Amino acid sequence: MFLINLMHGMVAPIRLHALQPSGRVTITSEPSGLAVYADGRLIGQTPLENYALSIGSHNIRVERPKGVTWDVLDWQWDGAVSDKETIRAHAVFTGPVILISNPFDAEVYMNGHPMGTTPLRLSNLAPGRYAVSLRKRGYEDVSRSFVVKDTAHQTLEVDLAPDNPGIVPLSGYSASVRKDHRVKNTLGYATLGLGILFTGLALNSDRKADQAYGRYLNTADPNRSEQFFRQAARQDKRTSGFAVAAQINFAGAFYFLVSRAFRSKD
Repeated sequence: MFLINLMHGMVAPIRLHALQPSGRVTITSEPSGLAVYADGRLIGQTPLENYALSIGSHNIRVERPKGVTWDVLDWQWDGAVSDKETIRAHAVFTGPVILISNPFDAEVYMNGHPMGTTPLRLSNLAPGRYAVSLRKRGYEDVSRSFVVKDTAHQTLEVDLAPDNPGIVPLSGYSASVRKDHRVKNTLGYATLGLGILFTGLALNSDRKADQAYGRYLNTADPNRSEQFFRQAARQDKRTSGFAVAAQINFAGAFYFLVSRAFRSKD
């Protein structure tokens, strides 16, 4: 459809675009007042009433509440919007459930569907009761249930019993071996922390040495000049000592953490 613009003697066609077909979405949340994004674009806050979206596939994301722990994820909905349809959704935020088994690498099934292997993190589960089954070759199947109701972090630890108690499968670790791994982990992280600490001390001493040397160069008084020179020398010596200590601790951390990474091959 065209209109003619006759102002100032100008003749110009103006096209009137027909409204594109669209659907609508209504999003609420607990709590309310949370930012809502459609396909990565901010479109408002909850409760969002009858917001028009073009027909087709979309991603709706509701930002997680302020103050919750880092492991509570944003709520998301992926689906298609059709013409004159209204999508209604309520965003509820829940904490993750961590499944750990001894031994590890057990298959996890929920309602008959495979979810992955332990250790496994289950996020954004709707509130309610869940049942999972853990299966591993050489071990008896184990079933466990848990309840998701809020943003609390849950950890479910399961010990698997061997099919034949007289045989220890190769994938399992004895208590003494597990203790040895824990000691190595502790030593690895401790030496890594010391390496970082000594690195910070070395950088601080180096900065003080530079300051003292700068004062030495810019001081006309011979007595103070010598004082600043000795101070710079002391800080340089400390810097070297801290750097050597940092290198030794980083080497120790590397050894312990690498031995941990390859322990499954022992």
